[in-house]
Amino acid sequence: MTRGWRHGAWVLGLLAFTASAAPAADEVRELPANTPLEAEFHLWPAQGKTGRDTPAWNNYRPQVHTGVGAEITCAMTFPGEKIEPGQTLRATLRCLDPLKVRVKQPQIKVTEGGRVVGDGRLLLP
Repeated sequence: MTRGWRHGAWVLGLLAFTASAAPAADEVRELPANTPLEAEFHLWPAQGKTGRDTPAWNNYRPQVHTGVGAEITCAMTFPGEKIEPGQTLRATLRCLDPLKVRVKQPQIKVTEGGRVVGDGRLLLP
């Protein structure tokens, strides 16, 4: 009986270690405010109640949603000085407040005044 108990305890210990050593499937990371974050960003062309008719210029300040926590206002800068509707570019974001993001799914939705104008994904380090 003692041998069976020890074996069972060893297996339970191994399972507990394996579970704690593996990264959580839905791990959330909080990124500090005012830290430059790289993102691949697509500005949608206007279609009904989504997208934009006009380009977004450097220092564009939309709200960014990650699906975790609150929407956060972020300043966006682009390699040129603007992004045209329909374009996808690498952008740099500087958020006014800490931004929570899912590590395995770093997608973002970008809105202005409640209107969805684009989407993308954060390029986490």
